Amino acid sequence: MNPIAANKSYTLVLIVCLLTLISIVTCYDFAYGGYDNWKHYLISHHLFRHPELASDTWGKPLFSILCSPFALWGYKGAQIFNVICFLLFTLTARKIFNLFQIQAHWIELVFLIASPIYFLCTTSALTEPLFALVLVYSIYLYLRNRLILCLLVLSLLPFVRNEGYFMWLPFCLLIANKENWWKFIFLGFGTVFFALITGITHNDLLYVIHSNHYLNHDGHYGSGN
Repeated sequence: MNPIAANKSYTLVLIVCLLTLISIVTCYDFAYGGYDNWKHYLISHHLFRHPELASDTWGKPLFSILCSPFALWGYKGAQIFNVICFLLFTLTARKIFNLFQIQAHWIELVFLIASPIYFLCTTSALTEPLFALVLVYSIYLYLRNRLILCLLVLSLLPFVRNEGYFMWLPFCLLIANKENWWKFIFLGFGTVFFALITGITHNDLLYVIHSNHYLNHDGHYGSGN
């Protein structure tokens, strides 16, 4: 396909996808994710009135802080935040494809928007769209050889979703392969910064561990129907 025509069709389909998502958010009272969805929204919504919620590790601090200005406008504001994450994720992924000289094609957007879980999460107040955005942006930074900035961004990933710690592994292998082992220290920035803040506000330097709901809960995780 002619590159100019390909870019035009890609842009057109992207606009259609955005309009579809915005229409769903604004016209329908739709909520995917149950309890998790509503709790993420409520933490973000009340964060300005109760700043201590910014350290709530269940709510995921980075998500709560970034989503809170949108969530002030209600649940639909939180949904719009995730639609924005979808747009930024798409544009960042396209930049990665451009680095490999892969021509834009509208079908890549169809594959993305047709992914059931991603589509449902984008129209919710869940953390997955922001997690995908931060992760793909880290990949882009790595490919642009901006390794330290890449690791600083990755250090914040666990404060969007706990799976962020597992996402460090492939990057660690890549760094070790490039003999940049000393740059591992930058992966600890987010955790150390959060530990210092919560150490002051909660008088607990290990708050990030003690407050982890997967490590410390009343037995409701992994039980029930």
